[in-house]
Amino acid sequence: KKGVDFPKLECYYKQAVTETTAKFKFDITVEIKNFEKNKKYAIVGSSGRGKTTLLRLILGLYKDIQGNILANTENLKNISLTEWREHYITVKNNLADEPTGNLDSTNGLEVMTLLQQLNKQGTTIIMVTHSERDAGYANRVIYLLDGRIISK
Repeated sequence: KKGVDFPKLECYYKQAVTETTAKFKFDITVEIKNFEKNKKYAIVGSSGRGKTTLLRLILGLYKDIQGNILANTENLKNISLTEWREHYITVKNNLADEPTGNLDSTNGLEVMTLLQQLNKQGTTIIMVTHSERDAGYANRVIYLLDGRIISK
């Protein structure tokens, strides 16, 4: 897999609850080529920092953008979602958005145990979380603040 750049990208999307349009800016590189098979990754940050938006951009779910999503020189806007997923991400990987966010600690632990079991069976896990505890299960943690990676 290759690295993905979001140079000065602005992403617009409708917020379901309020029917308003949200705008988020990114200027980062996500090294998807470094997402190794059978590993666990956590994207961590407080609410509104771009974690879920980044996950959805990696999955190719947003097309209403100003700017480009580049994988080397290939622009996501110029290729189909199927081609994007075949060449740049492996959809059989488990991408979890706040997998324990609304659970009590016991049930949250059960979910993390299930993700660990999936990982032992060969599934790469990329998880978005607020929880430092959940991030502790990852082999690599990426901290996000206002559309920028602040440490990894």
